[in-house]
Amino acid sequence: MRALALAVALALAALPAGATAQAAGHPSPWALGIALAGGGMVSTDQRDAYLFDGGGGLARLELRARPFDELGVDWLETDLHGAFTIVGPGIGGAPGGVLELGLGVRLAPRTGDVRPYVLLGFGVGFTGPLIRPVGSGAIGLAFQVTDEIGFGPELDLQHVIQWDGPRQSSDAVFLSIGAAFTYRPVPHTPPPPVEPEILVVTEEHTTVITPPREVFVERAPPPPVAMDDLMFLVDGAVCGTGVDVVTLLPPVLFDHDQDVLTPAGEVAMHDVLARVLEAPPDARIVVEGHADVTGTSDHNERLARARAHTVATWLAAHGVPRASLRETGHGARSPLVAGDTTDALAPNRRVTIRIEHDGTVAP
Repeated sequence: MRALALAVALALAALPAGATAQAAGHPSPWALGIALAGGGMVSTDQRDAYLFDGGGGLARLELRARPFDELGVDWLETDLHGAFTIVGPGIGGAPGGVLELGLGVRLAPRTGDVRPYVLLGFGVGFTGPLIRPVGSGAIGLAFQVTDEIGFGPELDLQHVIQWDGPRQSSDAVFLSIGAAFTYRPVPHTPPPPVEPEILVVTEEHTTVITPPREVFVERAPPPPVAMDDLMFLVDGAVCGTGVDVVTLLPPVLFDHDQDVLTPAGEVAMHDVLARVLEAPPDARIVVEGHADVTGTSDHNERLARARAHTVATWLAAHGVPRASLRETGHGARSPLVAGDTTDALAPNRRVTIRIEHDGTVAP
């Protein structure tokens, strides 16, 4: 048992050393294997002599290495293994067993994600007070479950060689079938650090018109914006433009679920018109419509676009060049407030006008 414990300790110590010596992404030349199988003794003479009429099992631990891995030969492996086979019960109800320590050679060519393999080994077996030579063999399939883990069926044969002579028992042969597990480390390179992106907006003015005709002008940095709004700011930062933002909150413009200007909305639009007409001639006027969540997604999209179209049409009819106007709808994707009633959701039914220009701020 001390020898088996030593083999396990050597296997666990050798695996990390082999893995760290490899280039990132290349499998380690070292691997740890475990096999568990069930079967019985198939040598009839000894089985009948000791009354081993029950089944048995096999447990094997392997430390494997690829000695020619650097030459690209990954199908030839050496194998240091410890295996324990038990069978019984026999005479007096006591089971029989063999503890094997041995070396082997494994041939395992790879076909896609499957490695068929053949293992041939030789070692020494401890069975009761006796020490005998042991030959072992296995055939199996290893399916690559992940880059590091292989798993599949295996058929094992263990042959304990007895001495020929008077009063000597015959050879003992064990046959078992089960499953084998392989762990082979694959070092991975961590992804390179991502350089942070810096967003610079040259200048932004935000004007909010609240009902009715109350105007608040803020030149400090704007509050956090939704992703759709952020795209406009990115465009402005890349092109070095300035952005003036005018937000029209209900009930200034529209009633609930409507896209027609209210009388109060007409008054508010005249205040907005003065601001838009002061924009530089090459400015782009982006009209964004919004809706609340009280309707379906498709309905909210149509309603938001209709509101943007109403405002853009009104501006064009009052002197704003139609070629400078852009219309877009955001549905209910960019809410300002949360709520569960029509009145509480009113601020989300808004229109925002963005005046994008080359950096010259309108007086």
